[in-house]
Amino acid sequence: MFLMKLPFKKKLRLLFKSHKSINGSRLKKKAIQAIILTACWKIWKTRNEKVFDGKPVNITNLLHDIKSLSFLWAKNRYSVELLACAV
Repeated sequence: MFLMKLPFKKKLRLLFKSHKSINGSRLKKKAIQAIILTACWKIWKTRNEKVFDGKPVNITNLLHDIKSLSFLWAKNRYSVELLACAV
């Protein structure tokens, strides 16, 4: 199996597990995890659009997309209680 050695692999692992160390309910931790995963995915997607398509990066749009996608992802994936706890 081919495994890439990434210099930031340990930092990503810590980031993906960071929601577990947050004080709060299980639902709040799930909301934080959803935001972290959405942000990583959107940043990666934006990076690819810049590298491969030459699209300029607009930080304001990136943050707006992360917020709206996190909300939609959580809304469709989790219960209503999760959204109330995240607000």
